[in-house]
Amino acid sequence: MHNKERLLIAVIASVTVYTTSYYLLAKQEHPVEESHHVNYKFDILGNHSPSQYEVVKWYNNSLFHTKNVTNDTFLMINENRFPLEKIVKLLQKPWTPNIANRDQLFLGSLSKKLLSFQFVTKTTVPKNHKVRIINSNKTVILPGDIYKNLPAIHQYSERQFNTCSVVGSSGILNGSCCGSKIDSADFIIRFNTPRLNGFTKDVGSLTNLVTINPSQIEKQYNRLQSKEDRAKFIAYIQQYQSYLWISGFTYLKSFEYTKLAMRTVRRSRPKRGMKLKILLGHPTHWYAMNKFLSNRGLNASYASSGAYWLTSALTMCDKVNLYGFWPFSTDQNGKPVSYHYYGKSAPRVEKIIKVHRFDQEFAIILDLHI
Repeated sequence: MHNKERLLIAVIASVTVYTTSYYLLAKQEHPVEESHHVNYKFDILGNHSPSQYEVVKWYNNSLFHTKNVTNDTFLMINENRFPLEKIVKLLQKPWTPNIANRDQLFLGSLSKKLLSFQFVTKTTVPKNHKVRIINSNKTVILPGDIYKNLPAIHQYSERQFNTCSVVGSSGILNGSCCGSKIDSADFIIRFNTPRLNGFTKDVGSLTNLVTINPSQIEKQYNRLQSKEDRAKFIAYIQQYQSYLWISGFTYLKSFEYTKLAMRTVRRSRPKRGMKLKILLGHPTHWYAMNKFLSNRGLNASYASSGAYWLTSALTMCDKVNLYGFWPFSTDQNGKPVSYHYYGKSAPRVEKIIKVHRFDQEFAIILDLHI
C-alpha cells in the first residue's frame, strides 16, 4: 500500500491496523460476526456478555491455541496462521464512546485518588522517608540533592486533557503518515526514548512525556561513568524538551542509575538551556496499575511501560488514541513489520517473555477498545 493510501485510511477510519490507533473505552454500534469461540456481544468490562473479557478469551483461543502456535511464540515471528484480518475488521467497526463505562472505570478501578501518587513528589514522599524497592525487601532514602529537586506537587493532579496520544514504537508506524494526528493531541506520551528525527512524518515531533528504562542508562550510556557517556546521554535526550519519566524503584540498581541520570540532567540544564525535567514513578501507583492489568488478564512479572502508561492515560484523558502497539511480525497482508520503526534489531522472544507478555497486553487493549 502506498503512503498516500495509508494517509487516506488514517484520516477516514477511526481505527486502522496501519495507524494502530485505538480509541479506548468504546462500544461497538454493530456486533461483529458470531464465532464458535465466543459470543461476540462485547461491552466494556463485559457487563452484557456471558462472561468478562470476551475479547481476551477470543484473542487467546483463536490466535494462539493451535497445534503449532503457543503463547510463547507471539512476538515478531513470520506466522501466517494468525487471523490478523479479523483484528483489522474489529478495529474498523463504527465506534462511539461509552461515557458511562468510561466514568465507571475511572471512578472505580482507576480512581482519581491514584493520581496524587503517580509521581514521587515532596508531598507523596516526605523527606527521609523510606521507599520500598518493588522487586526487593530493601528500602531506600532519597539523597538530599535528589529530594531537593523533586516537584512539590503532582503536575497532573486533575484530569485535564481532552485527547492523549500514546505512541508505541512498532514498525507498523512506518509509512503511516500519522505524525500530524499524533501531534494534534493535548498530551503525547512516548516510550524508551525513541528516535524522532527522520521519522516525524509517521510518528510526530512533539512529546510531553517520554519514558526511559534504567537498563538503557546502564547499557546504552555505560552507566554515565565518563564525561563522554554523559555528553552522549544529554545530546540524545535533548530532542524531547519535556518530562523524562523513570521507574526508578523497580530494582536496587534501577535506583542507582536513576540517581545518576537525575544528577546528570540537573548539572547540564544551566549549561545547555535544557527544559527537560525528570519525573520518578511512584511505587504505589505502579502497584495499582499492574493490579488493574492483572485483573483484566495480564499474567506477567509486570506490565510494560507502554501498558502502564496506557492505563495511566485513562485517568488523565477523556479520549486516548493509541499508536504503534502491534506485537506481530507482519501486517494483515503479510508485509513484514519491524520491531521498532527506527531500527531492524529486536530482542529475543525468550528474553522478553521472562518479564512482559505483549500478547496479553494487546488482548486487553482490544477489550478496552470494544
